[in-house]
Amino acid sequence: VENRIDLGYSTELGTVLGLEGVLSLGVPRSAISIRQQGPVELQGDLDSYTRPIVGGLRIEPDQGGGPCSIGANVSLGNGEPFYYFITAYHCFDPYLTFRVGQPNANGTFADAEQMAWPTGGLTGCPVGYQCKYADVALGRHDFVFSQWEGRIAKPIYSDPVSGTTTTSGHFEIKWTDTPPVVRPWVGMLVDKVGQATGWTTGQVWGTCTGTSANGIWYPCGFTANYGSDGGDSGGPVIKQEDLYPNIHDVYLFGIH
Repeated sequence: VENRIDLGYSTELGTVLGLEGVLSLGVPRSAISIRQQGPVELQGDLDSYTRPIVGGLRIEPDQGGGPCSIGANVSLGNGEPFYYFITAYHCFDPYLTFRVGQPNANGTFADAEQMAWPTGGLTGCPVGYQCKYADVALGRHDFVFSQWEGRIAKPIYSDPVSGTTTTSGHFEIKWTDTPPVVRPWVGMLVDKVGQATGWTTGQVWGTCTGTSANGIWYPCGFTANYGSDGGDSGGPVIKQEDLYPNIHDVYLFGIH
């Protein structure tokens, strides 16, 4: 039988303070086993009906059309009693009035969201294209359900080509509006979470690349070589704060 003390904490600060506390009692460091681990969370799936709603989950319009993914829940910071989310503009027809959401087990839409669309554009577009700054649409959540601002679903493992849509836990978005602001650079490792291929990883290839979708030209976007497929559009593109697997904090760089 070994004389050992096993310690577990959910945060880095708790780990440091807990270890200091035990050492102050005269316990040898060699007798202490310490582990940082988040609280136990039930497994889910990016394709399933999930509450509270977080980034990376599947959404689709109630009038037909392919699925996409939620990028992140956001608030406008102007005192409105509404909550919003972002997804890809090209996922839905902006000239139709419809709602989007997650189908429940009976195949009917519950707790659907109402879409809003950006206005305006850019001049000097290539012939035959309309220009926009970004492939982003803003949706407004209904009052009748719960959502989690700043959280993204965390699949149980990642892969460069196709991960899993089974989730356990979440990522927590780290705000970058104060220095040092983290921005992508060519060669940086990034992650994508989407309902089709789950959590995939890759490198940034370009930091201001022109792309097009559905007749719209986006003059300056980021490109990366992580795996993706139809249905991942709108999903969050993130970077983990460090390489420790139990740290949840990520930077949100954009949407797929």
